[in-house]
Amino acid sequence: MSESLLFAILGFLVACLLGTVFASFLWRRAVTVTTRKIAEDENFAGLDEVADLKADLRAAQNTIGSKDREIGEAAAKTADLEAAIAEAKASGEGAAENL
Repeated sequence: MSESLLFAILGFLVACLLGTVFASFLWRRAVTVTTRKIAEDENFAGLDEVADLKADLRAAQNTIGSKDREIGEAAAKTADLEAAIAEAKASGEGAAENL
């Protein structure tokens, strides 16, 4: 009777040991899979951030382009006004000499 009980206890302990070893392998696999999924999610989040930054950059470049055009137009108007002022001074000096 005691020999049967000892075999039963030994079987239970061996089953517990094998269960612990199996659980360890299962746990490592779960950690590996979870780590991969988190890394992939971070990569996708990073790609979204890059896309947002590129969109912001394009918007800023468009704004800069429009400001450059405005600066060019202002420079052209300034050159026209300077030419008109020089012409007015020249015609004013010529009119003063005629008097």
